Amino acid sequence: MMKNKIHFTPPPDEMFAHDAPLGTVTNASKFFKAFGYAFNGIKFFFMYERNAFVHAIAALAAIVLGFQFHIAEGEWLAIIFCIALVISFEMMNSGIEKLCDKIGRAHV
Repeated sequence: MMKNKIHFTPPPDEMFAHDAPLGTVTNASKFFKAFGYAFNGIKFFFMYERNAFVHAIAALAAIVLGFQFHIAEGEWLAIIFCIALVISFEMMNSGIEKLCDKIGRAHV
C-alpha cells in the first residue's frame, strides 16, 4: 500500500446546510464548490492510486483498439459506458478501502 502525503479534507458542514432558498447565490456557490471537491477527488484518485493507472491504460487500449477495428456507434457507447463503470467502481472501492484502513487502525 502506498503512503499518501496529501491529506484529503472532507467538505465543510456548511456545504450541506439547506437554510437558503433554492436559486440563491449561496446555493449556486455551494453547488459549484461541490464540483470542485469532486474533481479534486478524481485528481487524487488518478495521482495516488496504483490501480487507477492500470485501469487508465486498459481504457486507452480499448479506445485505440476501437479505432483500429472501426467499431460501430453502439459499440462505442458500450465501450465508453463500461470504461466509466469500471473506473467509477474502482474509485468507490478505493474509498471503501481507505475508510476500512482508518477504522481498522482506530480499533487496533
